[in-house]
Amino acid sequence: MHPKPRIGHLRLDRLNVGHLVEMFDAIEDQNEEILVENANRCEQVGRCKPGKPGRPTEAERARLAEERAKLAERKPFRKITGAARRQRIRATLRAALNDAIARQLITFIPAAHVELESGKRPKALVWTEERIAQWQRTGEKPSAVMAWTPEQTGAFLDRTAKHRLYTLYLYHLIAFHGLRQGEARSLRWAAVDLRAQTVTVAKQLVQRGWKIEDPHPRRTAASVSSPSTPRR
Repeated sequence: MHPKPRIGHLRLDRLNVGHLVEMFDAIEDQNEEILVENANRCEQVGRCKPGKPGRPTEAERARLAEERAKLAERKPFRKITGAARRQRIRATLRAALNDAIARQLITFIPAAHVELESGKRPKALVWTEERIAQWQRTGEKPSAVMAWTPEQTGAFLDRTAKHRLYTLYLYHLIAFHGLRQGEARSLRWAAVDLRAQTVTVAKQLVQRGWKIEDPHPRRTAASVSSPSTPRR
C-alpha cells in the first residue's frame, strides 16, 4: 500500500494537498521504473533461450548459463499502479479523512482536491476484420479490452479441442456461461458433478501483484449448469 510508507509519518492535521500530489507523482515515477525493469527482464529472458534448435553446443550451454545467472540477479516482473488503483487509493484516503472529520480531528480533506487520471475501464471493442488487419499491421490493439465474435469464439474452441483445459470444459464454461478467470482457476474436481452436469463455483482467485490469492475463502457457492448457449 502506497500511503503508509509515503505519508504515514505525517501528522493527520498537517497533511495537505501538496503531500498527496507528491505521493501520486512518486507513484507515477515508480511506474516508469517498473516498465523499464520489466522490459529489460523480457530482453534478458530472450537471451536465455537457445539460438538454434537442437542440442546446444558446450559454448552455447556456457553462454546460456551465464545469461540465466544474469536473469536471476534482475528484479522479478512487477505490476504498475494503474489509474484505477490510484483512484481507489484516493477514495480510501477520502473515506479515512471523512472519518477524521466526523471525530473532529481535522476540518479539511486534501484528498478531495487531488486531480487524477480517470480510472474508468476502457470501452470494449469487437475484433472486426478491419481491426484485426490494423493490429497485424501496426502491432497496436484498438482498445485495451477486445471482445471476440461468436465465430471467433467457436474457432478458438475448435483449435483448443486437444488442450488439457478443454477436457475440463473450462474453456466452454468461460465462453458459454461467462465465468471469470479467477472462478475458472479455482475450480477443483470436487466441484464437478458429471452425472448432474453441474459445476459449483465456490470461490474465485485474484491476482495481487504477482501473487494468486483467495480473497473470499467463505464465499457462498453458486451452481452452474452444463454448457448450452453462450451468455450474452
